[in-house]
Amino acid sequence: MLDHQLVPQLLEVNQSPSLTTDSPLDKKIKKALVTDTIRIWNLSLKRKYKAKNDKKTQMQKRLLNYQEKP
Repeated sequence: MLDHQLVPQLLEVNQSPSLTTDSPLDKKIKKALVTDTIRIWNLSLKRKYKAKNDKKTQMQKRLLNYQEKP
């Protein structure tokens, strides 16, 4: 991956990272990681509830369509 100055950066992908903390520094780093991830993904309670309601509505429509067919 390249940064804004086109300097190559190594990106490590860990399928199941440990978020346990062993020291204050470890806690600070992991807290910042989670906070940044939520910010980048633009997550919010409003979006969460909207997504849940949308999914519920879709499921209800499918169920109604299934029941109407002979």
